[in-house]
Amino acid sequence: MGFFDTFLYPFKIAIAWLWVVSHDALVALGTNESWGWVGGILVMTIIVRIIVLPLALKSARSARAMGVIQPEIKKIQDKYKDRRDPESRRQMQLEISDLYGHYGANPMASCWPMLVQMPVLFALYRVLYNAPAIAHGTWAKSSLGPMTQSVAQNIENSTFFGAQLSDSMLTTSDPHTRYLAIILVVVYVALMWLSMGWLAPKNMGVGNDQAARMMKIMGITMPIMMAFVGFNLQIGVLVYWMVSMLFSLIQQWGILYFLPTPNSPAHKNMLARHQRRYDSYKETREGEYTKKIEQLGFSDLAVSEAQVKLGRAERKSETALAETRSELGENMVKAVSEREALQTDLRDKRIKLELEAAPRKQRDPNKKSFMQKMLEVQDKAEARQAGRADVTPGQRDHTKQPRNLTRAQQKEARERRAQAQAKKNYDKEEIERKRAERKKAARERAKKKRQQK
Repeated sequence: MGFFDTFLYPFKIAIAWLWVVSHDALVALGTNESWGWVGGILVMTIIVRIIVLPLALKSARSARAMGVIQPEIKKIQDKYKDRRDPESRRQMQLEISDLYGHYGANPMASCWPMLVQMPVLFALYRVLYNAPAIAHGTWAKSSLGPMTQSVAQNIENSTFFGAQLSDSMLTTSDPHTRYLAIILVVVYVALMWLSMGWLAPKNMGVGNDQAARMMKIMGITMPIMMAFVGFNLQIGVLVYWMVSMLFSLIQQWGILYFLPTPNSPAHKNMLARHQRRYDSYKETREGEYTKKIEQLGFSDLAVSEAQVKLGRAERKSETALAETRSELGENMVKAVSEREALQTDLRDKRIKLELEAAPRKQRDPNKKSFMQKMLEVQDKAEARQAGRADVTPGQRDHTKQPRNLTRAQQKEARERRAQAQAKKNYDKEEIERKRAERKKAARERAKKKRQQK
């Protein structure tokens, strides 16, 4: 086994176990052997997508938060635009990090779903790639976890619409397998285009022209690239690929419907839906409130005036509040409480439906952000360098990486540092003397040129 197989070996074992157990369960439920292995791939896809789902939702929430805070990040960057000193740059990074923490945004959140799925995809590819060798007894080991020689032979004899699961378009001479591979690749490319070329633009914030152009380019180039990659994959991997993309489309539609990026077309559609829901809720809630105050014998105008009086009295003193309550009477105070409850409920509903800005997320003061951790690491590195005479804080210590340089290169680097240090130690007289020498040499060169002419 090469390095790639050695790295993927634990994932291959896990995929083999999951596939074999899923196959056995489906066969026990009454499916045949071939569809048992195909169904095992489907079960594997569902399990992986369920595992990735929380990360995908977190990524969507982070993307929404990033869209909200972009104007505030721009303000912070403009504030430090003309300040290039290290302390100002550090303060800018801390302010941006604090902004991320308040809104729960993470620029790296979008990478996690892909990073989780990549080892699974590569492991499944290698399991199917190694299955023929295990079946013929020519693999480096006698088995791959539960995938013994007999199990591998069973996989080799299994088909998906007449094509073996371990065959690909480039490794088989069977025209039927090639046609099926082409169909699966075309279906996958079509689903990817729907995802990147049709649904993704609906979730792009208005005004982000550069991101829109990049998404448009990716919507064209990525399906073409994946089509070339797909022709090298086995039928089993293409099935996993296609089903995973179908789940991704459903997930993306759900995010567009429930968690769209602010200022995007999908977000405008969501706000329109929420406005209709709010109007319906408001009508029902106001009807309940009107019925209650009518039973108490008051109109909304009278209750509104009483609410203003109580508010003014509360701002004055507790004595004034008690006197005003006594003056208005118990029934009016109840009516005012009903009006305040109505206003609170309507505001909470607006916040829940995102028709009104919610308060910022309260951040745990003891929890450090990713940026703060990185700055602490940088401070520690500079503190270590400060203890050395030949290394200036803030500069890279090349002597910490001797394996990247030959001895001659290390010697040359030491001489450059020595020359740079010597230049720093020049006094003013030495600097003026060297400047005069350069001017004199320049005049002599100009004089020689004139004489030659």
